[in-house]
Amino acid sequence: MVERLTCQLEGGLLLADKELLSRWRESPPTDEFDLEGEFSIALDVFGKTDQKYQWPDEDWETVWRRETQGLVSCVNRGEIAVLLLHEGEFFVDLAVNASAPEVTGVTKYQSCLNVPSGILAIAEIGTFIPYWGVKSFPQTFDSLVYREIALPSGSYTASFLVPKDAPIVQKGRLFSFGNEKEPALYVRLNCPPTSVDQIDELFRVNMTRSQ
Repeated sequence: MVERLTCQLEGGLLLADKELLSRWRESPPTDEFDLEGEFSIALDVFGKTDQKYQWPDEDWETVWRRETQGLVSCVNRGEIAVLLLHEGEFFVDLAVNASAPEVTGVTKYQSCLNVPSGILAIAEIGTFIPYWGVKSFPQTFDSLVYREIALPSGSYTASFLVPKDAPIVQKGRLFSFGNEKEPALYVRLNCPPTSVDQIDELFRVNMTRSQ
């Protein structure tokens, strides 16, 4: 099924076990890991926000990679799957235990994802993370989750597949990537999982032709 995902500014997709997200929300950040803080940096791929002034003498690319290593470790442990996107409207085809699309020129990003509770939460990061520290978060959780899927509990391979030539249409200030017949992004969750490589930085995609 093809659905629309809108990122108003920098954003992306976060996939995680719903119970795990709830436990993390109840635990205070530590010096070792601060999910909200790391995602704030992760979303600022090009150092456009004031947080770059915390490291005035360092190259932002170096800071970005170093300060998001906690999230990288979460991906490598199969706790979350993440794909960073940019501003725009994206047509997304998401399916469970389905084959890869028969399209040419696809870039594939894969990681392991554990769903022990059997409830997978899928969120648009740019909408979800700003409310992470809000006290009323439990009441707004469902409205912030892009989609929730009941799955057999277990481990999956999470695949983000990005066709090279998805259609692009400008709609006012925003660009729309893909359409219902030609999605800009395919998300596949397959069990049993296949072997995937460890990553050393978060997956990020720019679908604009000029980049």
